[in-house]
Amino acid sequence: MARQFGPAYADAVDRAGVPFLWLCGPPGVGKSVVGYEILVQVYRSGIKASFLDFDQVGLCYPTPADDPVNHRVKAQNLAAVWPAYRAAGARCLIAVGAVTSRETVSLYAGKVPDTDLTLCRLRATPERLTERIFRRGLGRGPVIPGPPPTKSRQRLAAMAAEAIREAAEMDAADFADLCVDTDNQNVAQVAQQLRAHKRMASADPVIRRCRTTPPAEGA
Repeated sequence: MARQFGPAYADAVDRAGVPFLWLCGPPGVGKSVVGYEILVQVYRSGIKASFLDFDQVGLCYPTPADDPVNHRVKAQNLAAVWPAYRAAGARCLIAVGAVTSRETVSLYAGKVPDTDLTLCRLRATPERLTERIFRRGLGRGPVIPGPPPTKSRQRLAAMAAEAIREAAEMDAADFADLCVDTDNQNVAQVAQQLRAHKRMASADPVIRRCRTTPPAEGA
């Protein structure tokens, strides 16, 4: 039987940690659209959920030479945003963004010590990554905020090659808590498969407890 918490949501956070799902993977794998789909599924089920795209909180250029993808800025912005989400009553956090080492993951996790992080890596075959990057660049994929995509086929081919290289490095490192293949599935199917994964299913009692335990007044 699931352990019951007292009436204060803060007590539930202290004892269990707010579920924090982070979707990572190479460019073109579908992190943003799958993450947003999970957000929609969760809040439509009656759980107040929050969402953060790390790329969108790291748009500060030029980047420093020792941190070319702005992980320090993104982690600091996570630290700034999460208390506001939590004060608004968020019962879980869903985030998306690229990461290539567990050490970097720890940088982010250390900014939100009251959460329980699950890192999920999305993967796709080189052919599917190439197809998605070209589709996005030619305006046939989902619209993603940020700098406009290039339409140069030469540049798109270079971006696809870089995504394939990153994917191979992630396969070799294999540092995520779980991995979900996205080939031959639509966005809703990937989201449902991820939520049904045994590791994610084990978090459901925490989410249910948070759902049934209202936030303390003013929390």
